[in-house]
Amino acid sequence: MAPTKTHRIFISYRSAEPDLSLGKRLFEEMTQQGHAVFMAALSLGFGDDWSPKIDDALRDCDYFLLLLSNQSAVSEMVLEEIRTAVELKKQVLPVHVVLTDPELLTYSIRALLRRFQYRNWRSDQDTPELLRELGRLLSSG
Repeated sequence: MAPTKTHRIFISYRSAEPDLSLGKRLFEEMTQQGHAVFMAALSLGFGDDWSPKIDDALRDCDYFLLLLSNQSAVSEMVLEEIRTAVELKKQVLPVHVVLTDPELLTYSIRALLRRFQYRNWRSDQDTPELLRELGRLLSSG
């Protein structure tokens, strides 16, 4: 069933498990709901010049869905995506993905995200509730 209002969603993740699998699942579900979802692994084609496409997707998105894990917490690229999303005043939706210690987050990331409420995801069992919550948020838009 298509949502009454569609949104453009940028999924920021690290190309490692479980981030990648969770991102793909969220991409598939939100795309099926009629939203325009960007996730580099699924949205970029062979030979694409990825940097401007990522910049365009960040600039055009309504929601910045951040999958924040131990791996992504130390990624300079993820930090730059967060910084850009905050500067562009995007609605940031942080999800702590098996983040064993929030202190692993750099000061820069913590400072950028301090005003955004986050959700925890620890296993596939948490995915249905995360999808329900995202669905409620996106439908109320």
